[in-house]
Amino acid sequence: MKSGIILNLKTDDLTHSVRRNDPAGGCSTKKLLIPLMMLLGMLSFFVSCSESQPEQVHGMWFRPPDNAGELLESLEKMRDMKINTVFIETYYHSWSIYPGEKSIQRPEFLGWDPLKMTLDFAREHNMEVHAWIEVFYAFNPHYLDGTLGPVLTRHPDWMLKSNNPDDHTAEDGKLFLNPAHPGVQDYLMDMMKELVETYDVDGVHLDYIRYPVHTEVKKFGYGAYSKNRFADDMGYPDTVFLLGNPDVQKDFADWKKLIVTRFVRRVTDELKEVDKDIQLSAAIFPSYATDPQSLQKFQDWASWVKGDMLDFITPMCYAPNPEKRRQEIRESLEISNVPVVVGLAINRVKSSRDVEMLIQDGLTKGSSGIAWFAYNWRTPVFTETVTKRFGREQDED
Repeated sequence: MKSGIILNLKTDDLTHSVRRNDPAGGCSTKKLLIPLMMLLGMLSFFVSCSESQPEQVHGMWFRPPDNAGELLESLEKMRDMKINTVFIETYYHSWSIYPGEKSIQRPEFLGWDPLKMTLDFAREHNMEVHAWIEVFYAFNPHYLDGTLGPVLTRHPDWMLKSNNPDDHTAEDGKLFLNPAHPGVQDYLMDMMKELVETYDVDGVHLDYIRYPVHTEVKKFGYGAYSKNRFADDMGYPDTVFLLGNPDVQKDFADWKKLIVTRFVRRVTDELKEVDKDIQLSAAIFPSYATDPQSLQKFQDWASWVKGDMLDFITPMCYAPNPEKRRQEIRESLEISNVPVVVGLAINRVKSSRDVEMLIQDGLTKGSSGIAWFAYNWRTPVFTETVTKRFGREQDED
């Protein structure tokens, strides 16, 4: 999305206009033409500067409701809040919101297509749509009364295993796909390529592009497939030592980070082949250098933002403490070589002042915009404050 004025003035048109109104011609024409040419040059300079500066992202993460009327109402409310980028939750719990051949549509959306409806609305209102994909997160115990879901039902061997043979759940009962399994990677790539080929989305937004959180008592990647592949890749003769040898544990951690990073590289390369203009982004945990727990997810995003893997990142700067949040934002901006759209949580907003503080933090120098988490957490005071703030800025522009 670009802002700016396109000028359709040509030098010949100006010369013709001057001469037509100058019966004397000659020197008089030159006197009038010179300042007009200077004016045109100044206008061209400002237009060029404007067009080189992309409009700041004002985004929102959004899980679509399960009926078309509510979806349309939600999109209208986001439009009124001057949201210009919708991160629509497109694939989660191993189901897609749209009908596809490479994925299974969620039961609540059968018979209609919320992604297509969102794209149709967005095109009418100058909004971008980015397909929000929950990559390795495969199962939520609260959805469909704990139904395992289509992917793990068909491929139980794709489940990411922990060091506890009786419990492979993580993060409040979730199950994850094994990032190291080639079947998992091929399936996810096929799903995303079909999505980009079928729908004119502006971007693909990667979430849960990581391992689950590791704790002192529960660690992940301990299934037979992962251990054997690690041993083969690293040249180890066996895997007996994995649970006790610190040096091997470090190699194992580095290997898991590399597995995820290589998949990010693959996603970018293969989706750009399908659509060279598709924008690739990722929701990442900030405080990479100062928070050791961020590395326990094996999300080495600092290496993703030094080259051409991603078009932008959305660090999830959700810390309730303002100074901690600002530290997360500063660190993300310092590390990244790609644009940073600051992710901000609105579940603790109680006043207009709270909202203004979040906006001020999110639009700090160097930021490429804000992404709000999430639509269903909005409150009247949040909606009113954001609408007034961004509406006023738009009017002034």
